[in-house]
Amino acid sequence: SLVSDTSVCAGSITTLKAVVTGATSYSWSSNPVDPSLTNNGPSATFTARANGSYTINASGVNGCIRSKTIRVTVLPLPTVVARGDTTICRPSPVSLSATGARSYTWLDEGGGSVGIGASLTVTPQQTTKYVVVGVDSNGCTNTDTVTVTLRPDIDLTVAGDNISCDGQPITLVCSAPSGVNESDIMWLDETGATFATGKSITVLPTRRTVYRATLPGAGECTDTVVHE
Repeated sequence: SLVSDTSVCAGSITTLKAVVTGATSYSWSSNPVDPSLTNNGPSATFTARANGSYTINASGVNGCIRSKTIRVTVLPLPTVVARGDTTICRPSPVSLSATGARSYTWLDEGGGSVGIGASLTVTPQQTTKYVVVGVDSNGCTNTDTVTVTLRPDIDLTVAGDNISCDGQPITLVCSAPSGVNESDIMWLDETGATFATGKSITVLPTRRTVYRATLPGAGECTDTVVHE
């Protein structure tokens, strides 16, 4: 005997167990042919990918064979979509949300529980991946991942005189945190155009002038410092 026709979630590893008495050998077959089907005597294991029929053939000592077939329906997994991928400059609250399932569990990349529900707020202290596990009404599960990237602030400072007497040259020096290549520092004029690069510059202003220092590709995490 076999259990009655059943439904399983796509991709699940499924085991069928037959109750057999008086048999000395067993063989399993499937229609259509399932290459993942593994025979283990009165039981068989397969990875559910498509609807199909699975049959056990049991032979007795006299060579007579009796067969039993079970129909397996494969249920699709929910399409779980997580939202919240973002980049932040410092630890701050970030909203995550998910759709496509009935219930949701959120985990960090180490597998630790973060929360439950279709939405939640997190405040990561470093770049972190969050996995949401969605379960539909059939009990089938699927996952999706979001990444919150924490980019460190880069604060620049400029030192140098802010008064030039009689058109004397002035040297301005821009300093950046450890790990930043100070030779990449860009100096901008009042129109925003780059006119020099490097840690320091010497200028000959002929009037009140504003100089700016920044880095290539500077975004919201990078300071643009002003020196007048």
